[in-house]
Amino acid sequence: MTICQKPVNVSLQNSKGFKNIIVRKNGRNNFKLYFKKIRVEKRTIIVKANDAVAVYFPIMPTDLGLVDVMITASSPLANDAILKKLLVEPEGVPQSYNIAILVDLTSNHTFEKFTDITYPDRAVQGSRRIRISVDGDLIKPTINGLENLLQMSYGCGEQNMINFAPNVFVSNYLKTVGSLTPHLESKVKDFILKGYQRELTYQRHDGSFSAFGDSDTSGSTWLTAFVIKSFVQASPLIYIDTALATKAIDWLLGQANENGTFLESGRSGFAEMQGGSSTGDVNLASYALITLLEARHFQFTASNTNDFDQIVRRTIDFMERSLIHLHAYQPFELAIIAYALTLAGSTKAAAVLDRLDQMAIIKDGTKHWEQIEDESNRLIWMPPFQQANARNIKTTAYVLLTYALKNDIRNGLLVMKWLISQRNPTGGFSSTQVSCSVGYGGGCSSSNID
Repeated sequence: MTICQKPVNVSLQNSKGFKNIIVRKNGRNNFKLYFKKIRVEKRTIIVKANDAVAVYFPIMPTDLGLVDVMITASSPLANDAILKKLLVEPEGVPQSYNIAILVDLTSNHTFEKFTDITYPDRAVQGSRRIRISVDGDLIKPTINGLENLLQMSYGCGEQNMINFAPNVFVSNYLKTVGSLTPHLESKVKDFILKGYQRELTYQRHDGSFSAFGDSDTSGSTWLTAFVIKSFVQASPLIYIDTALATKAIDWLLGQANENGTFLESGRSGFAEMQGGSSTGDVNLASYALITLLEARHFQFTASNTNDFDQIVRRTIDFMERSLIHLHAYQPFELAIIAYALTLAGSTKAAAVLDRLDQMAIIKDGTKHWEQIEDESNRLIWMPPFQQANARNIKTTAYVLLTYALKNDIRNGLLVMKWLISQRNPTGGFSSTQVSCSVGYGGGCSSSNID
């Protein structure tokens, strides 16, 4: 050893948060690992002047959270020590579930409810957590979750609408409940305006909309209706070109058949956006009727108002005739039909609501609709409470819209309670479209049901 080299003793002080890993040679080419707690593990190294040497101490954490790691170094010339905090996180994939409970003290001074809290058998030891939060505002958690949905639109004609429509629905919802702050309003108006301008690039020469505009062979009836519906609802927030909207409405009316159904000659690559409303004559007719009625509500119409009124009447007649198959329809079909006919002022809507009432699941002061799925062969662990699938939540949200139109506060509150129970830990729902459907329904009914 030269005068320019000095021995340094480096030590790892053990804490209760980890074990040392000892490597032993076991045979010619084999090694074996041992895990044990060593009070002080030492290494001696030779360090040249103005140089550095790395020293390795393999360890295995045994505790979660912050673990103390202390290293000391001593030499004939100087001593030093350093203490660092090592963050040890659980292995595996984080899982969480939410159980939302509405506490109603209107009739009693106390409230009591028991619920099961379960964990998977293979949950990482020490990683289990329970968090309780209480809020006096029925819809505030959903508002906070909806604000997180606001984002800039992008992509093709359908992708753009995935973000544009939620921006519109969320903004109108927040405005309805008085939670649209000036800063948020400025932000969302910018998003909506840019999304609107981008969507216009996918309007075809005939007025329809499709995923890639004139590059596609034809426009999509469902997408065009969806765009019209979103544009007219955005009209209180930004300027919507009436001529372009009228051209789209004219094209949509051109897809109406003599019997009241609508022709779908286009295609859509986003089944989730459609939520079941683009398949089947009744579903598409219901969605088109809702679009036309909402357009008229916002003072948008066709270039020929007589054609507009005639096709609306023809579509209503078709849907009323279709009720001879009332008992064959699934809850989602019934929910969208009920909303469309109620919006149209049809007396036949009552029969659809009666059928929905027969199929409703009423439990623990809540009311909802669902299509039963076979889970008898499910082998994996599931939480004691699972969020309903998107279709069931959208079905129930459509019924909430109908109750709001009818000012049915009693049933609306039962439905709202169930929808609130389906919120995830962040206050939202299973997808962007579902969150917006519930947000739209909640916004329309909040003034009556909150």
